[in-house]
Amino acid sequence: MSTQDKPIHYEPHPVSPDRKAELIAKGVRIVDAAYAPADWKPDSEAPKGKQKAEPKAKPEGEAPKE
Repeated sequence: MSTQDKPIHYEPHPVSPDRKAELIAKGVRIVDAAYAPADWKPDSEAPKGKQKAEPKAKPEGEAPKE
């Protein structure tokens, strides 16, 4: 089975070697959660460790700094 045939699993990066081995054993393709579609919801089995923070939205009406 090629990587194109495997289902995609979005996982926050960096992925620990143990978690990577677990996901590969399940037969999924690992993709950084930063590239997940807007309607994607994390699995309940996702690790509860460090995850990337969401980027802060700029207040409306604020001019860009130059």
